[in-house]
Amino acid sequence: MSDNRSNEEMLGEVLREIGVLIVVFFPFDEWITLHTLTWKFVLLSVSLSAACIIGGMWLERNRRR
Repeated sequence: MSDNRSNEEMLGEVLREIGVLIVVFFPFDEWITLHTLTWKFVLLSVSLSAACIIGGMWLERNRRR
């Protein structure tokens, strides 16, 4: 059985993975590089991550079957 996935499904999966990587590594990189971590940066990272994850979920849910 072949694993034929649609472009929407693959893009949705990539967006969700990007969202997880953003929330983990953006604040970590900021802290390591500048030795400071502001609430503004954390909020921006979490918001961007949530947008990617929600966008990926929406894309997969509404894809053509």
